[in-house]
Amino acid sequence: MKISLLLILFILFSIPQGQSSPEELEAVEVSDINENLKRTGQLKDSIVKTEVVTAEKIQKKNAQNLVQAIEQEPGLQVLNGCSICGIKRVQINGLRGEYTTVLVDEVPLHSTVSSYYGFESLGTLGIASLEVSRGPGASLSAPEAIGGVINVVTLKAKENKTIIDVSGGNNDYKNLTVVTTAVGDNGKRRTTLAGQYSKQGQWDKDNNGINEIPVRDTRSLMAKYSQDLNEKLNMDIRINALRAHIFGGPMNHGTFETINQPTPAIDFNSFINGDVRKKFIGAPGSTAEIIDVDRNEGTLKLTHATNSMLNLGATISYALGKQDSWYEGADYKNTNEALFYDVKTNINTNESNLLTLGLDYKKETLRSKSHTFFELQGRDSDSFDYHAPGMYIQDIWIPNDNLEVSSALRLNQIVTDFTDKDVKKNEIDDVIIAPRVHILWRHNPGLDSRFAYGKGYRSPLTFFESEHGLLDDGFDMDIEKLETSDSFTYSLNRNGEKSTTTLSGAWTKVKDIAFVDNTGTTPVLINLDDKDVEVANVDASFGYKVTPELKLGIVAEKYFYQNRYKKLLITAAVEERVSLLMDWDKGAWDVNSTLTWTGTRDLHDYGYEDHYNTFDGTNPGSKKDRYSPQFFTVDVNVSYELNKQTNLYFGAKNLFDYTQTESPLYFNSNGDFDVAHTWGPLQGRQLYAGLKSVF
Repeated sequence: MKISLLLILFILFSIPQGQSSPEELEAVEVSDINENLKRTGQLKDSIVKTEVVTAEKIQKKNAQNLVQAIEQEPGLQVLNGCSICGIKRVQINGLRGEYTTVLVDEVPLHSTVSSYYGFESLGTLGIASLEVSRGPGASLSAPEAIGGVINVVTLKAKENKTIIDVSGGNNDYKNLTVVTTAVGDNGKRRTTLAGQYSKQGQWDKDNNGINEIPVRDTRSLMAKYSQDLNEKLNMDIRINALRAHIFGGPMNHGTFETINQPTPAIDFNSFINGDVRKKFIGAPGSTAEIIDVDRNEGTLKLTHATNSMLNLGATISYALGKQDSWYEGADYKNTNEALFYDVKTNINTNESNLLTLGLDYKKETLRSKSHTFFELQGRDSDSFDYHAPGMYIQDIWIPNDNLEVSSALRLNQIVTDFTDKDVKKNEIDDVIIAPRVHILWRHNPGLDSRFAYGKGYRSPLTFFESEHGLLDDGFDMDIEKLETSDSFTYSLNRNGEKSTTTLSGAWTKVKDIAFVDNTGTTPVLINLDDKDVEVANVDASFGYKVTPELKLGIVAEKYFYQNRYKKLLITAAVEERVSLLMDWDKGAWDVNSTLTWTGTRDLHDYGYEDHYNTFDGTNPGSKKDRYSPQFFTVDVNVSYELNKQTNLYFGAKNLFDYTQTESPLYFNSNGDFDVAHTWGPLQGRQLYAGLKSVF
C-alpha cells in the first residue's frame, strides 16, 4: 500500500504542468468545467440551508481534525463516549452520531464503521471548507443521513504555491501540515498534494493513573488531480491514506501485559480503597485500549457538459479500512470495504426548471476477527454484507426571483446480511421510497425563509453504533428493521449592512431506532419496536460588525429530548448552550476568541443513576452527582502577520483549564467497572504556538 500510494503521488506530482514561467502560472485564473456548472446551479442545490466552516475559521480554531473543526458550530455536538480510548460521536440537531454522514466532495465515502474512530483521525489537510447541511434529504447521495451531512470540500489548485504550517504545545501536542498546489496548461491541469502529521499526548487531570484523553497519533496523505480533457469533459481523481494510533488507559504505558498473556479484570481492588478517584494499583494492561486504524480511499469523477441544457456526471469511489485493536485484554480486528457508484444527468428542461435523474449503488462489507470473543467464547461476530442499489429524481423549480422549490424522490432497495447469523439469509431486505422538499422564499432582498421536509432511513450495521467498544460478555445482533425518520426544518435569515441574524428549528421523529439491550447475559443490538423517538432543537445566531475591524457574535441553542431517547445516547448530550464570539482584525494582528456556556443536565435521565465512585466488594458507595453543573470554556487564537508570506500564531483551547469535576470512571451497584461517566470537558488547557508560511 505504501509503495503504490507513493508511486501515485509521484506520478501526479510529475505530470507536466505546461511550459509557462512561474510568473505566468501565478497569473492564471483557474475556472474548470465543474466550477462553471456550479455557478449556474446545475450541480449545487443551493436551496438547502448550508452552514460553511471556512478554511480561515478552521485555522483560527487551530483544528487538526474534523472533530475540532466542527466543535461548537450551531446544531453540532461532539460526545465523548470513552475516556480511555477517546471515541467521539458527532451529533447534528441532537440526533445520534450514527445519523451523521460525512461526504468528501459530495461523495459518501464514510460509514458508521469508519466514523467510530475515523472522525478524529480525519485531518484538516487540503480542506477548502466544511459544508454542514442539517436535516435529512440534505444530499441526494446520502439518504441515511437522518441527522444531516458534513461535506468536506477539498482544495482545488488555482495557483502554484506551497503552504507549510507547523505548531506545537503542551502535553506532547505537535502538528505539521504541508500543502502544495500546481496548475498548468492554462489552468486545464490542477494538482494538489497534502500531508499531515499530528499528535496529542495523554491527559490525566485527576491524577489517578488512568487517562481521560488518550494518545492520538495520526498521519495522512492526500493527492488530488483535476484535468479538463477537452472543452466539455472534466476528470477529477482524489486519493487519500491515513493511519491513526490510539493508546488509552494507564499513564505508565511502557510496561503492561501483552495480548498473549492473561489480563486480570478491573475491580475494586484495582484502586486504593476501591475508589476510582484514587490511584490505580491494578495491572496496567487491564485498562489499556490500543487501536490502530489504516484507511485508504480513492474517487474518480467525470463530468461532461453536453451543452448549455444538459450535463452528465459519473462517480466511482472505493475505501478500505482496517482496525487492529486490544480492549482491556480482549482482541478485535476488522476489515471494512465500501464501494459507491453514481451516474446522473442534469437537464434544464426550460428557463425555470432543472431536472436531475440518477442511479447509484452502495456496497459495504465488514469482516471481523477476535480470538477472545469468537474463538474462546464462541460469540457471533459483527460481520455483515450491505447492498443498497437506488435511483432518484429531483426537480428544481424557480418560477420567479423570490421562490425556489426543490422536490426529490428516492427509491432504494436495502439488503443487510449479518453473515454470522444462521437464522435467515438476509435480516433486512426492504424497498423504501423517500421524498424530500426544500423551499426557499425570499421575502425581500435582505430576508428569506427556508422550509424543508425529508424522510430518512438507514440500516443499523454494527454493535459499535450504540455501545462503547467491546464488552466482557461479547455482543450479538438481532436487527430486523430499517430505522426510518420524518423531519421538518425551518430557518429565517436576515442580512443587513452590518448585521446577520439566523433563526432555525428542527423536529425529527425516528421509528425502529436501534439500541443495545443489556437485560440478558449477552448485550444485543435490537430495534426499539414499541415507541417512536422524537427530537427537536432551536437555535439563533446574531453577528454584528461594530467597526470595520471588530466583529461580535452570539449563538444560542436549545435541545429537546425525550427521556427514553436520552438513555439511548452514548453519553449525556448538551441541552442548552450559548457561545459569544469576537474577531478583531487590524493591521498585522488578528485576535479571535469564543466563550461557551453549557447548561446543567439531570444525568439520571441519561442512565447515570447507577454510577458510583467506590465499591467495597459488596456494596457501592459515594454516588455520582445527579446534576452536572453549568460551566464556561474559553478559546483564544492570536495571529500576527510577519510579512505577506508568513504568519505567527499562538493561543489556548480551554484557557481557564476547566474539566469536569467528577472522574469519568465508575462502578455500578454490582461492582462492574466502566469509563463513560462523561458530561463535560476531559481535556485541560491546551497552549500552542505555530508558524504558517506560504511560498
